[in-house]
Amino acid sequence: MPGPLGTLSELRAQLETGKASCADLVEASRGRAATVGAKLNAFVGLRGEAADREAREADERRAGGSARSPLDGLPIALKDNLVRAGEPTTCASK
Repeated sequence: MPGPLGTLSELRAQLETGKASCADLVEASRGRAATVGAKLNAFVGLRGEAADREAREADERRAGGSARSPLDGLPIALKDNLVRAGEPTTCASK
């Protein structure tokens, strides 16, 4: 399990050197969102099982040398005003 989260470049380096997996980074991000994000009311929701599944798929692609991009498998936060299939779009409104 990686230590504290860092920049995208630092997280990418962790993946490339094998110090962390995509699944590790998702788990660490989830923990950070639960602590810091809760204090700031920063997240409308977390993707849970879907994020875990996507991280495993990204780990498999990376292991097979077929990552979609240098950022494949890196966890990111998206504003809730972006429309994504199967995800709520609230624009911070009840």
